[in-house]
Formats: sequence, structure tokens, C-alpha cells
Amino acid sequence: MEPTTKTLAGWTGYVMHFLLAAMMIMAGGMKLVVSPEDMGEPIPEGIKNHFMVIGAGEVLCGVLLLSMATLPSGLILSSAFWGGAIMATMIKEEGYGLQAGLLIFLWVGAALRRPGLVLPFVYEQELPLEGRLPGSEPPPA
Repeated sequence: MEPTTKTLAGWTGYVMHFLLAAMMIMAGGMKLVVSPEDMGEPIPEGIKNHFMVIGAGEVLCGVLLLSMATLPSGLILSSAFWGGAIMATMIKEEGYGLQAGLLIFLWVGAALRRPGLVLPFVYEQELPLEGRLPGSEPPPA
């Protein structure tokens, strides 16, 4: 499979990331605009103090998922974000299936979009057994 968005799998992964990024940008934007007191559900005091930072991070994660060049950074930061969301719901002793499902959705989209990024052992570049390694030529005299 070609590791670009030119294939059907690549486009499917891009659509998955687009939907996830749109959700994250909208939710993060709401955290930036609306005060914690105006939210529908009660928010713990420790999270209220950092509500805008969480919103800005969520928007940043969503934006980084959209570009192929920033996908590795977006994947790492979004994974950390969803891990924090899972931990926050665990602390409240609530179910965290939705957050875990969105984390899996994120990684499946990345595997479809850039398989070599998620599954490097499957898409390893073969090295020559003899001679020089690619890119190790001596500089011209």
C-alpha cells in the first residue's frame, strides 16, 4: 500500500482525522469562549483553573491532525489529550469507553493515512547487504 493520501485507505484515514479534528477544534473553541461556570455539567475546581489551556491544547491537536507534515506531532499530542480525557473520567469513576473509542479511531485513521508511521516494522525500508548505505556517500572533493 502506498503511504500517501492518494489511495482509498489514505482518503478514508484523512476523513476520519478530519471528523475528529473538527470535533476537537469545536470543543476546544468552546472551552476558550465559554467560562467553566457556564458549562452544563459541574467541572472540578482543578480543571476550572486550567480550562483555557486545555481548550487551546485541544484546538492545537485538532489543527495538527489535518496536515500530512504535522501528522506525527498531531498524533502524539492527540494521544496524550485522549489519555488525559480517559484519566479524567476514571477519576470521576465514570465510563471511559467514548474517549477510548476516539483514541482508537485516531490511531486507525493514522494507520490508514500513513501506515509507515504507525506500523514501521511492516513498512521498513530494506538496507543493502553489501556496499554503502543510502545517503552515506563521501562528500565531493
